[in-house]
Parts: sequence; structure tokens; C-alpha cells
Amino acid sequence: GKRRNDIRNNFRLPKYLTIKNFEGVFEGYEGPDEYGLPHGILDPSVTWKDISWLQKLTRLPIILKGILTKEDAELAVEHGVQGIIVSNHGGRQLDGAPATIDALP
Repeated sequence: GKRRNDIRNNFRLPKYLTIKNFEGVFEGYEGPDEYGLPHGILDPSVTWKDISWLQKLTRLPIILKGILTKEDAELAVEHGVQGIIVSNHGGRQLDGAPATIDALP
């Protein structure tokens, strides 16, 4: 995320240092999508039906993090999750994500 102290202090990695796990990550980066995330980071094939698949794999409670709407909370309950966490996953770093407190009714 955005490190405000690093920005204020004009922190930069020395040119001879690289962050190995980010090599090539931003090649062809076109800017954020509607959720403020890099394009292609969300898997469009994931659906609410995947909850039942997870339930078949484990007897552990399934708790969803990232619920931001009343409608998604209701869908989560309808699909049998045992809990939800209202969260924007650190969205204060993303321009397009609402604050968690704003997601609560």
C-alpha cells in the first residue's frame, strides 16, 4: 500500500536493489480497475456456488472477509457461511474502495 511516511521522506530503493517478487508485475500496467485494483487481479470465475464446494472440503467454519454491502452479507448467509467480516482489505490505500465504517448500515 501507499506508505505515507516513505513518500514524505522521499524514500527510494537504491538502483542496485530490486524486489524480486515484483519483477515484471507491472509490465503493461493500465491503471486500476473499477475496484481500484490492478486489472486481472480478481478471478471472475469465482461465484457464490464456490461456498458449497469449500464446505465439502472442510468441517471448519467458513468466514468471508471483504463484505461491503448488505446484499452481499445476505447472500453469504443464504449460501451457508458461518460468519462475515466487513472489510475493504486495507482499502484506504485504494481510491475506489469505501471506508469500512461507510459499509455498515
